Amino acid sequence: MEIRFDDTCASIYEPFLQQTRRTQVAIESVVPDVNDDIGRIVSVQPTLLMKSKEAFKDRIMVTGEIQAALLYITEEEQDVSSIKLTRSFSLEYEDSGIDSETLFQVRLSVLNTEARILNPRKVSVTIELCSELCAYRHGEIIQEMRLPEDRPEGLHVKKETAAAYCTELITVKTFALNEQYAFPDDAQRPAQLVSQQIAFNRQEPQQVGSRLILKGTVETELLYLAEGCSCPLRASSSSPFSQIFDLGECRCDYADAVFTPTSLYCELIDTISGEKALNLELHAVTQLTVYGLRQLQYISDLYSNRNPTQCQTAAWTLLRAIRSVPESISASEAIPIAEDCSAILGVYSQAGQPMQEAERLSVPLTLDILYAAKDGSLSCLRRSLMLTKSVTRRSVCVRGVRVRELDLRQDGGQALCSARVELTTESRETETIDAVTKIELDMEAAFDVNAFPTLTIVRAKEETLWELAKRYHSGVEEIEKMNVLDGGLAGKLILIPKQL
Repeated sequence: MEIRFDDTCASIYEPFLQQTRRTQVAIESVVPDVNDDIGRIVSVQPTLLMKSKEAFKDRIMVTGEIQAALLYITEEEQDVSSIKLTRSFSLEYEDSGIDSETLFQVRLSVLNTEARILNPRKVSVTIELCSELCAYRHGEIIQEMRLPEDRPEGLHVKKETAAAYCTELITVKTFALNEQYAFPDDAQRPAQLVSQQIAFNRQEPQQVGSRLILKGTVETELLYLAEGCSCPLRASSSSPFSQIFDLGECRCDYADAVFTPTSLYCELIDTISGEKALNLELHAVTQLTVYGLRQLQYISDLYSNRNPTQCQTAAWTLLRAIRSVPESISASEAIPIAEDCSAILGVYSQAGQPMQEAERLSVPLTLDILYAAKDGSLSCLRRSLMLTKSVTRRSVCVRGVRVRELDLRQDGGQALCSARVELTTESRETETIDAVTKIELDMEAAFDVNAFPTLTIVRAKEETLWELAKRYHSGVEEIEKMNVLDGGLAGKLILIPKQL
């Protein structure tokens, strides 16, 4: 006889597909007629835009655009100039479990850039992208396992409780930012905008009733050429943003938000006062994943004092803890530079893919260095730096990397480099439990209950009350009523009554 459960379930989203892919996108471009010929390439500054993402039968399609600014030294080696490159890209994921109702989140990042000169008027740029996909489907989780009220007599059930983080909500929302930034009075007058880098700083989300409020800042770092200046200059600005998400009946104990630009427009303009300013129009999408902490009651064991019982169990892996922790890695190192270097004019960085081995976290950092040679000409070189740090958590997932501080100071034939990167890391702790999923009673081979002693006396060893009750056809509550069990069981004489 099979006993069916009368469970209470809750609707959640189950992750069923996780993929991390590295993709190379190649761009070729001709130098505009108004620009000087290319002598040497200094650096490539890329910006990623996500244009669309959609699920179809058996596949997911993501499209985007790369806007890259190429900074170069002119052929005469006396000036610095730049050109802009643009290229669309698409990413496709295939899996038989995907359909049009599949919900998913995608993280995009740049791992590396390489550029080479095809001729003084043409360049080729290769950009390596990293895309992280997590796809979800509708599912259920058992909140309480229960036996039916009309179950046979003599059954004893061992119930346990476990806490688990469950995916409650997957949603997206767009927002726009329109700002005009004025350059500081002491800044050199901008002549050409080279590149713009966008970063999102998120505060801790706040739940107010059935709504989740996300606040933060959009930080913009500009690289521009100024009149009468041979090397690019930097300027930065910060703008607040906020979004409100409707949670419905979902509870939010942890929220993961991925901010991705979808379009970006920057232009230098002349103000009424004759000064230069920057017009910025940014459109972005927030991909939000909401987790709720649920208490689950499950049956870990069951037996009958009247009939032979067979229990089938299944291993359930539960997400017991999830948290986001910022990490900061700093390094100071002397790196070799060119013998003819007389002054370092600028350094441009690109953080690579973080790596974790055992309890050590590492981030590679590529440095493109612009310098003035002893003969007065401009030149450049590329160097690498590895930042490492010991971490107490064995398994962390890096959700974002950002270079926060970078300083290069010449000291003879080497450069003293100080760098600090900030990482947004996420750690998860799981636990595997064994839950009874099927119960079979042999109704044709009932126990001879008269053969069991009415009272059994045993000296306990390392057994639990449940194990003793199961072995001697009793019940936990009945054993507790007949014994004083303060201080544990080991070594005590235990009275075990027969209980049917």
